[in-house]
Amino acid sequence: MPSDDKVALGVEEALALAARALRRVGYDQQQSDIIAASLVDAELCGYPALGLARLVSIIEDPRARHKRTPVTIVHETPVSALIDGGNNVGLYALHRAAQTTIDKARASGIALVGVHNSFFSGRSAHYVEMISRTGLISIHTTASEPYMAALGGTVSELGTNPIAFGFPRDPDPLIVDIGTSAIARSEVVLAARLGKPLPEGAALDDQGRPTRDAAAALIGTMLPFGGHKGFGLGLMVQALGLLGG
Repeated sequence: MPSDDKVALGVEEALALAARALRRVGYDQQQSDIIAASLVDAELCGYPALGLARLVSIIEDPRARHKRTPVTIVHETPVSALIDGGNNVGLYALHRAAQTTIDKARASGIALVGVHNSFFSGRSAHYVEMISRTGLISIHTTASEPYMAALGGTVSELGTNPIAFGFPRDPDPLIVDIGTSAIARSEVVLAARLGKPLPEGAALDDQGRPTRDAAAALIGTMLPFGGHKGFGLGLMVQALGLLGG
Protein backbone atom coordinates (compact mmCIF):
# COMPACT_ATOMS: atom_id res chain seq x y z
CA MET A 1 0.00 0.00 0.00
CA PRO A 2 1.25 3.53 -0.71
CA SER A 3 2.57 5.27 2.38
CA ASP A 4 3.26 8.91 3.18
CA ASP A 5 5.91 7.94 5.74
CA LYS A 6 9.24 9.57 4.96
CA VAL A 7 12.71 9.09 6.41
CA ALA A 8 15.36 11.79 6.13
CA LEU A 9 18.86 10.54 5.32
CA GLY A 10 22.14 12.37 5.01
CA VAL A 11 24.29 11.69 1.96
CA GLU A 12 26.69 9.37 3.79
CA GLU A 13 23.77 7.50 5.37
CA ALA A 14 22.14 7.06 1.97
CA LEU A 15 25.38 5.81 0.42
CA ALA A 16 25.88 3.32 3.25
CA LEU A 17 22.28 2.10 3.08
CA ALA A 18 22.40 1.54 -0.66
CA ALA A 19 25.80 -0.16 -0.58
CA ARG A 20 24.71 -2.44 2.26
CA ALA A 21 21.59 -3.52 0.35
CA LEU A 22 23.63 -4.23 -2.78
CA ARG A 23 26.18 -6.33 -0.89
CA ARG A 24 23.35 -8.47 0.41
CA VAL A 25 22.44 -9.43 -3.16
CA GLY A 26 26.00 -10.34 -4.09
CA TYR A 27 27.80 -7.21 -5.24
CA ASP A 28 31.24 -6.71 -3.71
CA GLN A 29 32.30 -3.59 -1.82
CA GLN A 30 33.73 -1.74 -4.81
CA GLN A 31 30.77 -2.56 -7.06
CA SER A 32 28.29 -1.62 -4.34
CA ASP A 33 29.99 1.71 -3.73
CA ILE A 34 29.95 2.59 -7.45
CA ILE A 35 26.27 1.70 -7.85
CA ALA A 36 25.31 3.45 -4.62
CA ALA A 37 27.13 6.62 -5.70
CA SER A 38 25.15 6.69 -8.96
CA LEU A 39 21.83 6.22 -7.14
CA VAL A 40 22.55 8.93 -4.58
CA ASP A 41 23.79 11.26 -7.32
CA ALA A 42 20.39 10.88 -9.02
CA GLU A 43 18.65 11.78 -5.76
CA LEU A 44 20.82 14.85 -5.28
CA CYS A 45 20.13 15.96 -8.86
CA GLY A 46 16.37 15.75 -8.29
CA TYR A 47 15.56 12.43 -9.97
CA PRO A 48 14.11 10.24 -7.19
CA ALA A 49 12.78 7.67 -9.67
CA LEU A 50 16.42 6.90 -10.56
CA GLY A 51 17.62 7.23 -6.97
CA LEU A 52 17.22 5.04 -3.91
CA ALA A 53 13.79 3.87 -5.08
CA ARG A 54 15.60 2.14 -7.94
CA LEU A 55 17.21 -0.20 -5.41
CA VAL A 56 13.89 -2.01 -5.09
CA SER A 57 13.70 -2.57 -8.84
CA ILE A 58 17.32 -3.72 -9.02
CA ILE A 59 16.81 -6.28 -6.26
CA GLU A 60 13.38 -7.46 -7.48
CA ASP A 61 14.29 -7.79 -11.16
CA PRO A 62 14.48 -11.48 -12.22
CA ARG A 63 17.83 -10.82 -13.89
CA ALA A 64 19.30 -10.00 -10.49
CA ARG A 65 18.87 -13.67 -9.56
CA HIS A 66 20.80 -14.92 -12.58
CA LYS A 67 24.51 -15.61 -12.48
CA ARG A 68 26.77 -12.57 -12.83
CA THR A 69 30.23 -12.61 -14.38
CA PRO A 70 32.94 -9.92 -14.45
CA VAL A 71 32.49 -6.95 -16.77
CA THR A 72 34.81 -7.84 -19.66
CA ILE A 73 36.10 -6.26 -22.86
CA VAL A 74 35.34 -8.87 -25.53
CA HIS A 75 36.67 -6.95 -28.53
CA GLU A 76 38.76 -3.80 -28.81
CA THR A 77 40.88 -1.61 -31.04
CA PRO A 78 42.90 1.45 -30.02
CA VAL A 79 39.77 3.60 -30.44
CA SER A 80 36.93 1.21 -29.61
CA ALA A 81 35.75 -1.48 -27.23
CA LEU A 82 32.80 -3.85 -26.95
CA ILE A 83 32.03 -4.74 -23.34
CA ASP A 84 30.07 -7.69 -21.96
CA GLY A 85 28.31 -6.37 -18.87
CA GLY A 86 28.17 -9.87 -17.37
CA ASN A 87 24.50 -9.47 -16.34
CA ASN A 88 25.59 -6.83 -13.85
CA VAL A 89 23.35 -3.85 -13.24
CA GLY A 90 24.05 -1.16 -15.82
CA LEU A 91 24.99 1.44 -13.22
CA TYR A 92 28.15 -0.57 -12.61
CA ALA A 93 28.79 -1.82 -16.17
CA LEU A 94 28.40 1.67 -17.63
CA HIS A 95 30.71 3.18 -15.03
CA ARG A 96 33.35 0.73 -16.23
CA ALA A 97 32.52 1.60 -19.85
CA ALA A 98 32.82 5.33 -19.16
CA GLN A 99 36.26 4.80 -17.66
CA THR A 100 37.29 2.74 -20.70
CA THR A 101 36.02 5.55 -22.94
CA ILE A 102 38.10 8.10 -21.03
CA ASP A 103 41.25 5.97 -21.22
CA LYS A 104 40.94 5.33 -24.96
CA ALA A 105 39.99 8.90 -25.87
CA ARG A 106 42.92 10.27 -23.90
CA ALA A 107 45.28 7.89 -25.70
CA SER A 108 43.87 8.18 -29.23
CA GLY A 109 41.79 11.36 -29.32
CA ILE A 110 38.48 9.59 -29.88
CA ALA A 111 36.68 6.49 -28.58
CA LEU A 112 33.56 4.44 -29.29
CA VAL A 113 32.50 1.99 -26.57
CA GLY A 114 29.46 -0.30 -26.52
CA VAL A 115 27.98 -2.40 -23.72
CA HIS A 116 25.59 -5.33 -23.81
CA ASN A 117 24.28 -7.87 -21.29
CA SER A 118 23.38 -5.50 -18.46
CA PHE A 119 20.17 -3.92 -17.15
CA PHE A 120 19.03 -0.61 -15.61
CA SER A 121 21.35 2.02 -17.00
CA GLY A 122 20.49 4.75 -14.50
CA ARG A 123 20.77 8.48 -15.19
CA SER A 124 22.56 9.00 -18.50
CA ALA A 125 23.86 12.41 -17.41
CA HIS A 126 25.92 10.64 -14.74
CA TYR A 127 28.18 9.05 -17.36
CA VAL A 128 28.58 11.99 -19.74
CA GLU A 129 29.36 14.22 -16.76
CA MET A 130 31.98 11.71 -15.59
CA ILE A 131 33.58 11.79 -19.04
CA SER A 132 33.27 15.54 -19.63
CA ARG A 133 34.87 16.38 -16.29
CA THR A 134 38.06 14.94 -17.78
CA GLY A 135 37.91 17.51 -20.62
CA LEU A 136 36.25 15.28 -23.22
CA ILE A 137 33.08 15.79 -25.27
CA SER A 138 30.73 12.85 -24.74
CA ILE A 139 27.56 11.33 -26.20
CA HIS A 140 25.75 8.46 -24.51
CA THR A 141 22.74 6.51 -25.78
CA THR A 142 20.86 3.59 -24.27
CA ALA A 143 18.57 1.22 -26.16
CA SER A 144 16.18 -0.35 -23.67
CA GLU A 145 13.56 -3.06 -23.78
CA PRO A 146 10.38 -2.10 -25.70
CA TYR A 147 8.28 0.13 -23.46
CA MET A 148 7.23 2.84 -25.94
CA ALA A 149 4.77 2.80 -28.82
CA ALA A 150 5.73 3.81 -32.33
CA LEU A 151 4.17 6.99 -33.68
CA GLY A 152 0.43 6.34 -33.96
CA GLY A 153 0.77 2.89 -32.39
CA THR A 154 -0.76 1.39 -29.27
CA VAL A 155 1.72 -1.35 -28.33
CA SER A 156 5.35 -1.16 -27.23
CA GLU A 157 7.80 -1.30 -30.13
CA LEU A 158 10.78 0.80 -28.97
CA GLY A 159 12.67 1.40 -25.78
CA THR A 160 12.47 4.69 -23.92
CA ASN A 161 15.97 5.14 -25.36
CA PRO A 162 17.57 8.15 -23.66
CA ILE A 163 20.34 10.20 -25.22
CA ALA A 164 22.75 12.49 -23.36
CA PHE A 165 25.47 14.95 -24.34
CA GLY A 166 28.28 16.40 -22.26
CA PHE A 167 30.64 19.28 -23.07
CA PRO A 168 33.51 20.38 -20.83
CA ARG A 169 33.03 23.80 -19.27
CA ASP A 170 34.34 25.69 -16.27
CA PRO A 171 33.32 25.15 -13.53
CA ASP A 172 30.83 22.42 -14.54
CA PRO A 173 30.14 20.55 -17.80
CA LEU A 174 27.23 21.51 -20.04
CA ILE A 175 24.88 18.50 -19.93
CA VAL A 176 21.71 17.62 -21.84
CA ASP A 177 19.99 14.33 -20.94
CA ILE A 178 16.60 13.41 -22.44
CA GLY A 179 14.52 10.28 -22.75
CA THR A 180 12.66 9.82 -26.01
CA SER A 181 9.42 8.84 -24.25
CA ALA A 182 7.04 11.40 -22.74
CA ILE A 183 7.92 10.07 -19.28
CA ALA A 184 10.72 7.81 -18.06
CA ARG A 185 9.85 4.18 -17.35
CA SER A 186 11.38 4.58 -13.89
CA GLU A 187 8.94 7.42 -13.17
CA VAL A 188 6.01 5.19 -14.11
CA VAL A 189 7.31 2.43 -11.82
CA LEU A 190 7.71 4.86 -8.92
CA ALA A 191 4.28 6.41 -9.52
CA ALA A 192 2.72 2.93 -9.44
CA ARG A 193 4.47 2.14 -6.15
CA LEU A 194 3.26 5.42 -4.62
CA GLY A 195 -0.23 5.33 -6.13
CA LYS A 196 0.30 8.64 -7.94
CA PRO A 197 -1.17 9.63 -11.34
CA LEU A 198 0.84 10.19 -14.50
CA PRO A 199 0.73 13.43 -16.49
CA GLU A 200 -1.72 13.66 -19.38
CA GLY A 201 -0.52 12.35 -22.72
CA ALA A 202 2.25 10.14 -21.37
CA ALA A 203 0.86 6.60 -21.65
CA LEU A 204 -1.78 4.20 -22.96
CA ASP A 205 -3.36 1.22 -21.22
CA ASP A 206 -3.33 -2.29 -22.70
CA GLN A 207 -6.42 -1.45 -24.75
CA GLY A 208 -4.69 1.50 -26.39
CA ARG A 209 -6.63 4.10 -24.42
CA PRO A 210 -4.98 7.18 -22.86
CA THR A 211 -4.38 6.65 -19.15
CA ARG A 212 -2.99 8.46 -16.15
CA ASP A 213 -3.01 5.25 -14.09
CA ALA A 214 0.61 4.19 -13.63
CA ALA A 215 -0.25 0.53 -13.00
CA ALA A 216 -2.28 0.46 -16.23
CA ALA A 217 0.59 2.11 -18.10
CA LEU A 218 3.02 -0.58 -16.93
CA ILE A 219 0.99 -3.23 -18.77
CA GLY A 220 0.21 -0.82 -21.59
CA THR A 221 2.76 1.44 -23.24
CA MET A 222 4.35 4.87 -23.08
CA LEU A 223 4.15 7.50 -25.79
CA PRO A 224 7.06 9.30 -27.48
CA PHE A 225 7.68 12.89 -26.45
CA GLY A 226 6.92 15.47 -29.12
CA GLY A 227 5.20 13.00 -31.43
CA HIS A 228 7.30 12.23 -34.49
CA LYS A 229 10.37 13.97 -33.02
CA GLY A 230 10.65 11.70 -29.99
CA PHE A 231 9.79 8.68 -32.12
CA GLY A 232 12.50 9.53 -34.65
CA LEU A 233 15.17 10.01 -32.00
CA GLY A 234 14.10 6.83 -30.22
CA LEU A 235 14.27 4.86 -33.47
CA MET A 236 17.82 6.04 -34.17
CA VAL A 237 18.95 5.27 -30.61
CA GLN A 238 17.48 1.77 -30.99
CA ALA A 239 19.44 1.34 -34.23
CA LEU A 240 22.66 2.52 -32.56
CA GLY A 241 22.07 -0.09 -29.87
CA LEU A 242 22.76 -2.77 -32.47
CA LEU A 243 26.42 -1.72 -32.35
CA GLY A 244 26.57 -2.92 -28.75
CA GLY A 245 25.48 -6.42 -29.68
